[in-house]
Amino acid sequence: MTRFILLTLCVLLMTSDAWAKWTQSGENEGGILTHYVDRGTIRRTGHLTKMWALQNFAAAQASANNGKPFRSKKVRFEFDCRDEKHRLLASFWYAGLMGRGDIVVSSTTPGTWAPIIPDSVQETWWRIACKKK
Repeated sequence: MTRFILLTLCVLLMTSDAWAKWTQSGENEGGILTHYVDRGTIRRTGHLTKMWALQNFAAAQASANNGKPFRSKKVRFEFDCRDEKHRLLASFWYAGLMGRGDIVVSSTTPGTWAPIIPDSVQETWWRIACKKK
């Protein structure tokens, strides 16, 4: 029974991209980096909100951790809607676009809180997660 549950969880994790509904939330000048959010992952508790986002790179980037190339990153952020802060909760760097392919680097160590910088991708994501105009 335990094996069945573990197998089911593995299959669900591998196919989670099929459930994600990534909506483009912006890109940098020249289209080198495109940003997406999955609004279906927004979870709010009091003034704190968590959300998954994704970043696609037009060309492969070399990981500073191990030198392996990656094309996309999935990131889970927590936003403080009241105090306008954010922190990274987890990140997964993938060999392919849109969070596909092998995981090159991952981290699930929460970062420290940082202020939302005006006109940044984090401000865009904060506005989406916190439903700000």
